Amino acid sequence: MEKNTHKEIVNIKREVKDLRETVDFLLLRPDNPIEYVTHVLGRSEDRVRVFLAINGRDSLREIAKKLPGVNVPRCSKYLEKKKLIYKLDVPGRSFVYRKPHWAHVLNIDEIVREDYGITNDE
Repeated sequence: MEKNTHKEIVNIKREVKDLRETVDFLLLRPDNPIEYVTHVLGRSEDRVRVFLAINGRDSLREIAKKLPGVNVPRCSKYLEKKKLIYKLDVPGRSFVYRKPHWAHVLNIDEIVREDYGITNDE
């Protein structure tokens, strides 16, 4: 029973953090989120690849293994500063990041893939 309660509490905390990140973002950038994402990613292929690799499950170490030659920590810090991703508290693992709820609702990953000509395989 305690394990289920703990899992529920962890899930609720994640949802609250996700909602806070969404509200913070919308207060800062209410005009056009898609334009903002494109502006933040700019011409940096590395930022785009890291942004698309962030999934809320893989740690930065795991992502770095998938993206050799990319400075994943630097890109993730920049994306976090610009509110495109946020850090999850996952005990015993290196940093795990997730995209905020608004990015999922607006299907930002697909828009970025289309804009930058990236297939799902990359």
